[in-house]
Amino acid sequence: MSPSTPPGDGQIECWFSILMRRKLKRGNFVSTDDLKQQILDFIAYFNCTLAKPFKWKFEGFSEPN
Repeated sequence: MSPSTPPGDGQIECWFSILMRRKLKRGNFVSTDDLKQQILDFIAYFNCTLAKPFKWKFEGFSEPN
């Protein structure tokens, strides 16, 4: 049996949650270009200061008998 979602989906959801909470939720953007630039700036900042590997806790499904 295979999982219903690709293995990296949880990590992607986690990353977008961080972006939403730290940048987008209370952001003030004057244009879509401003929004794009602020997201790119946040990514650069995050990668230099906050990025660390997510801990993968899933150990796989047990084999059916």
